[in-house]
Amino acid sequence: MYRIILTALLLLSSTTIFTSTAISADEFFSAASLEKSTGLYDPSIPLHKPDVVHNYDVTYYGLHLNIDIPAESIDGYTTVTVTAEEEGMSHLTLELEDLTVDDVIHDGGSVPFTHSDGVLDINLGTSYSIGESISVDVYYHGSPTDAVHFNNDRVYTYGWDIVSKYWFPCYDDPADKADSADMYFTVQDDYIAASNGLLISRIENKYNSVTYHWQESFPICTYNICLSAADFVTIEDTFGSLPVIHYLYPEDYDDALICFEKTINMLEFFSNTFADYPYPGEKFGFCDCYVSGGMEHQTIPFIGQYFITPNYSWEWLYAHEMSHMWWGDSVGIGTWADFWLSEGFAVYSESLWLGDEYGIQEFYDHMIELAEQYFAEDATYRFSVYDPDILLSATVYNKGAWVLHMLRRVMGDGDFFTMLQDYYNTYAYSNVVTDDLQAFAESVYGDSLEWFFYQWVYMAGYPELDFTWEYSANGPDFNVEVTVDQIQEQDDITPFFNLPLDFRIHTSGGDHDFAVWMDEENEVYYFAVPDQPLDVLLDPDHWLLAKFPGGIGITLQYFRAEGVPSGISLCWEVASDEPLSGYNLYRQPITDAGCAPLTNSNSGSTPSDGWEQVNSSLIVGKNPYHYLDNGVEPNKSYRYRLEVVQEGRSSILGATQGTAGTEPTTFSLGQNYPNPVSGETTIPFIVSGDETQNITLTIYDISGRLIRQFEQTVQSGTHTIVWDGKDETGNPVAVGLYIYTLTSEADSQSRRLVVVK
Repeated sequence: MYRIILTALLLLSSTTIFTSTAISADEFFSAASLEKSTGLYDPSIPLHKPDVVHNYDVTYYGLHLNIDIPAESIDGYTTVTVTAEEEGMSHLTLELEDLTVDDVIHDGGSVPFTHSDGVLDINLGTSYSIGESISVDVYYHGSPTDAVHFNNDRVYTYGWDIVSKYWFPCYDDPADKADSADMYFTVQDDYIAASNGLLISRIENKYNSVTYHWQESFPICTYNICLSAADFVTIEDTFGSLPVIHYLYPEDYDDALICFEKTINMLEFFSNTFADYPYPGEKFGFCDCYVSGGMEHQTIPFIGQYFITPNYSWEWLYAHEMSHMWWGDSVGIGTWADFWLSEGFAVYSESLWLGDEYGIQEFYDHMIELAEQYFAEDATYRFSVYDPDILLSATVYNKGAWVLHMLRRVMGDGDFFTMLQDYYNTYAYSNVVTDDLQAFAESVYGDSLEWFFYQWVYMAGYPELDFTWEYSANGPDFNVEVTVDQIQEQDDITPFFNLPLDFRIHTSGGDHDFAVWMDEENEVYYFAVPDQPLDVLLDPDHWLLAKFPGGIGITLQYFRAEGVPSGISLCWEVASDEPLSGYNLYRQPITDAGCAPLTNSNSGSTPSDGWEQVNSSLIVGKNPYHYLDNGVEPNKSYRYRLEVVQEGRSSILGATQGTAGTEPTTFSLGQNYPNPVSGETTIPFIVSGDETQNITLTIYDISGRLIRQFEQTVQSGTHTIVWDGKDETGNPVAVGLYIYTLTSEADSQSRRLVVVK
């Protein structure tokens, strides 16, 4: 708010992408931006106000609310049941922001209360002992200032991370899950109110209203309790006996038939990989709304309307949100410092799904892209995965996924996935902290993993490696000497890393793999091979989150594809413009069958059949590089591979995918290119009509503050505006997410762009 497949032994899957065997240090030895963008917990701000006394355990929430969409208000009552955890408990303190409390009922009658500055203090009138149950009904009304969003005569809630208290009284902390919850929502009778769990009843009322009663029988945290009410249409299916129900705005129904058609396969994959679906007897389904990404509400993840498309472009996002049913919802986080145990797991789960569905290369591509995003963020903001400075960050999401991937390399496939399954079964429906994961991993691994968690989870940064190699004949064999230096600057948060390293020596007679351990800043390794060495590859199977030059010495910073009216705009940036011949681009349409494999080596290999080279001559120019592919079909999705060529050798640097734009005949705002942007960016748009029109392009930051405005008078046709990345005062804008809106005399459209360093 926004990924595996392994051996048949573990996954019961027909596809195997790759495996690893256990290693030991003695021997040797995978959009944050798209998710939850409407809220961001600032770790410097206390989670709870000093007056909130949490001397209880929440066991139940019961929401009974009338939703007045035209008035953008709510009224009703919420039942809160707790168990006393303090002897002599006589007050119950809850959180409720910016709403008016009308009455509090306890033990059959009204009781005194105070409600000030978001703190609701209820005088229970008697004292309770530890273990006793206490229940209150809080009656309230008002227009929520957060969490509840009214848009286009529809409504949806968004309680992440600690804003559920803006629509119902609660203890707003994921560590205190309610054992169960009931949601009674009254809306106009031509609307459907969707929420968590199982639909118990739909009751028609007087005055053209209807009440939906949803029941969640499994433990649930506050930010996962949700409501979405609209003129929904549904797509219904089953996964075994589990109902699968998607709730769609009518205008998105046809697109959803396409983009959600793999839901059952995803459920099967995650159930086989981790454990049975966590909420049997209830349901699963995606729900259409206006969030700018996704949100993992229990049994009913919300997907933003923009991401419901007539293709599989956002398939990874659907897999990400679905996997949260296991990681984040069922196995919840104990503290916000452990947020990576939710999001890192979900990102790795999305990667696993892509690999299972499309093959090993797709898994590699996705993990490499995650690493690139993390490297770009880390260049400006370096902090640890645990207790991060920024929750919604590539460090938490992407590096968190890579931590799991590297742990898998250390443990081996069998132990790693056995550990995950046991870890899930032990902590299902409860909360965990990082120590719990480490202890579980160590119990399966059979040795301490303190060295691993210390450097990858509690410290920051990543290793930067420089390596060289040479060989000499030794009778019929060849000796290969490889020198590796760990060259990153070490400081209070960036350590020296103890590393398992994998080498692949490419020879005239075939490939030979070697595994070694790096526990010194400078290491020399000696290998023997039977044929003449042609190349040495470090980490050929992408197990290590690190930067190293490899055989060609070009490090990719990012590679992006964006649909524009005339095709797909591709842009990429490398760490430096070292001497090179140029670049090649290869594309392939995205189909149900996935993509053909693409060789990744430094030995002059070219892409295999099924990939079409886009450029007729090597692409050269200035870093960052831009290329417009106008040889694509409108509104069709493609995968791309980027190949660098240097002195007759080639290497696949990275991959991306995008959906071609169309040539609309009406008002249309295109995606800027390049995106992300570190300097100038071009914003394309189209206007129609016989007369000239006045248009205004306005750029806002994510908080809604005006950054820059352009005004033009244009004729009908295709136009562009170039933004130099500066605000109205001429100063460069900060790194982050921005919204740009084009307004004509009759229309208005908005899109998002990302500014990077």
